[in-house]
Amino acid sequence: MKAPGPSHPSTSKACPGPVTTLHSEEPSNEPDSTPVDVLAVRAVALDGIEGWYAGDAERMERSLHNDLVKRTPVQAAEPNAADLRVVTKDRMVS
Repeated sequence: MKAPGPSHPSTSKACPGPVTTLHSEEPSNEPDSTPVDVLAVRAVALDGIEGWYAGDAERMERSLHNDLVKRTPVQAAEPNAADLRVVTKDRMVS
């Protein structure tokens, strides 16, 4: 069960925190996943996680999409401005 988020100042109810949806609530015409699918997804996830912590570029390369780009807001040089730090897959793996 998810812990409630912080209370909103105008109500006594808890505000929802960030939500990650792993599946659609809509019916799908796609076939159910097979044990092979589950193992393939697990292998990719482990390549990404374990590859990151082990510093294994080959495993990271296998686990990341070629078009992956991480963008992080950062404070810009001028006041009240923001900028984005951009990190590509190539940069993450090297």
